[in-house]
Amino acid sequence: MEVVAVAIGLLAGFRIGFSAPWEEWWSGEASIYDQPRSSQPTANKTAPGSREPQPQQNRVMTVMLVGDSRIGKTLFCSRLASETNDQPAARREGTVEPETLSPTWRHVELASVRLDEPQPVEMRLRVEILDTPGRHELSGLLTPFYRQCGALVLMFDVASSASYASLQGFWLTHARAQRLNRRAHPPGSTIVLAHSSDERRERQVTRRDASSWCAAVGLTYFETHPKDTSSWRRMLTHLARECLLPA
Repeated sequence: MEVVAVAIGLLAGFRIGFSAPWEEWWSGEASIYDQPRSSQPTANKTAPGSREPQPQQNRVMTVMLVGDSRIGKTLFCSRLASETNDQPAARREGTVEPETLSPTWRHVELASVRLDEPQPVEMRLRVEILDTPGRHELSGLLTPFYRQCGALVLMFDVASSASYASLQGFWLTHARAQRLNRRAHPPGSTIVLAHSSDERRERQVTRRDASSWCAAVGLTYFETHPKDTSSWRRMLTHLARECLLPA
């Protein structure tokens, strides 16, 4: 019964997340999910050789977070929402994160994002972030999200070697099966995010080990923590470049 209930929640979340009337709220370009970068529309290109930025664009990007339960996915979403949308602040360090049993959408709004390659582009970016269940037995229910979301973030907790091992094996295997071996998404749209939900806990996974492993498997590596104000912005800028700009 629990699996059936979660399945219903997942389907409901999928419908809500991908049927939301963003165009009514967002007086600009329609949302873009699964299109290859070469097929995505561009507007107002400058003359060849010019480095002048284009007029600011309104764009939407969907990002899916996956990883074990209680590694900080929900806390990370809450922190980004509070920092960008004036929503209630995320919970303090040291509190136990509740287990997510159904997909939850949060949005982040960045007033100005500049992408310098291959042509300067200024955009106002709305990011729809999907927080997903971390139970291994529910992973099969996430298949449509893997295929529809524009970007995929594989997360682990730096204070949990078990969550890191799970990401290296279980979650990467699913990402490869559902996404990385498909041509619909640019390779750079899947990244690894090392998260610290409580900096008072001893670190079990070093930055050097994690970044070396990511380089070996061809994934870009980022780190964030509760007091971080820049790394997560660089991460979203990287994903916007990979997902929203033409190849």
